[in-house]
Amino acid sequence: MSKSQLARKLNALSGLSPNDFLKEFKLRKAIALMEDQNMNIAEVTMAIGFSNPSYFTKCFRKRFGKALPTIWLPIDWVRSLACAKLQTIGSNEVETG
Repeated sequence: MSKSQLARKLNALSGLSPNDFLKEFKLRKAIALMEDQNMNIAEVTMAIGFSNPSYFTKCFRKRFGKALPTIWLPIDWVRSLACAKLQTIGSNEVETG
C-alpha cells in the first residue's frame, strides 16, 4: 500500500490525516498511562514517543482544551477527560496542523 493510499484510507475511516491519527493515538495512550500507572508528565511523554514534554503539553492542551498539572494528575480529572473527550475520534474536533 502506498503512502497516498494509506492517507486516503485513514482519512476515509477516521477523518484524520496519518499524523493526526498517530498523535490522537499517542494522546489516548497518555491518558491511559496517567490513569492506570500514575506516571508524571515526563515519564508519560517518553513512554508514548514524544521527545519534548512541552510539546506534549501543547498538543494535549490543543486536543482536550485543558492544560496538564505539572507533577501528578488527579485520577478524577483524568477519568473525566477519558469519558468526555475520547469518544470524539473521527470528528472535526481534532484540528490539523
